[in-house]
Amino acid sequence: MRLSTGIFLNLAISLVLISGCSTTNHNAAVPGVVSLGKMNVTIGTDWFRVSEGEAPEKRASSRFYTRGSLDSDRLMLIPGVSDGQAVFKGDYESASLLFGADMTALQIADLVAQSMQQSLWNGQSTVSVSNARDHGFMGIAGFKFELNVALPGGQSQQGIAGGFVHEDRLYVNIFVADSPAHFEQHESAAQQVIDSAVLKVRTIKMSAIVDIDEQLVASR
Repeated sequence: MRLSTGIFLNLAISLVLISGCSTTNHNAAVPGVVSLGKMNVTIGTDWFRVSEGEAPEKRASSRFYTRGSLDSDRLMLIPGVSDGQAVFKGDYESASLLFGADMTALQIADLVAQSMQQSLWNGQSTVSVSNARDHGFMGIAGFKFELNVALPGGQSQQGIAGGFVHEDRLYVNIFVADSPAHFEQHESAAQQVIDSAVLKVRTIKMSAIVDIDEQLVASR
């Protein structure tokens, strides 16, 4: 049976539309606690993990997620940036893009903004900070701040971030998304991840403590 040209044309258009609506091929993240260095965060549902090759600016120890594609939104979990290191992967000649263990919350916020401006958009954007403030993460003194991104062509993104410094290392988690649609849609889920950040707690087995006590008694 011969099919008309119109049927073939409609079929071709349908296939193009289906492929165009599909999201970037990411691996679905398993909800639960994610350990990154000395920081634990809890990932909820509907996040997709970004592969190593998709984000060349990502440090090896960091982990990126998205709800759709990196062009529309990204959640960046960045643990353990040492004193004198950059927030993102790359070679930086400017000391203004290096973390300092003695930085204040506002200085860290400015560092993150400048680093994003350079690393994520190659300097072709303007990233500004607002509402930088102190915030505690399960007893650890930390900070939160908000981001506004002006992109070429009149596009814009909004962001939220939070983190802390522990043992002279920076732990910071950042979410940015197209404004207003994607940001408003995913802000709550991203905020839950950011707020879940805690330091790992080392546990000591009670049997080990008993053994130590017995050794001390025997030595007396």
